[in-house]
Amino acid sequence: MLAAIVAAQFTIAVSAPAPGNLSEALYAASVDASGSRLCDRRTGARYAALFNRRYGARIRALTRYHESRYGPDPDFIITTSCRITLAPARELDRNHSRAMDRFDDTLRALERRFGPTDDIR
Repeated sequence: MLAAIVAAQFTIAVSAPAPGNLSEALYAASVDASGSRLCDRRTGARYAALFNRRYGARIRALTRYHESRYGPDPDFIITTSCRITLAPARELDRNHSRAMDRFDDTLRALERRFGPTDDIR
């Protein structure tokens, strides 16, 4: 009987509601920084590589922690479209650099909201 009560309490503690949909928050925050919406696939791939080098390990650690605590996030809908830019390459790169810096701030906030930063960094 005692074992059943302890197991039930553990299940209740682990099954606490998630603070939100981490996957959706990460996607929405990373669109500009990751280059995922650029029609120019070469530039998008270059930006994605930079993004993954800079943030990949932190995102994977945060996602692993979140899923171990709350389980997988529910699905969400992504509309597929790409962005054509007429800006010169230098301006596009400067905008991407700013987007990466903004994502850094956003990722720190998501780490505080969804997982303990001590475990992540």
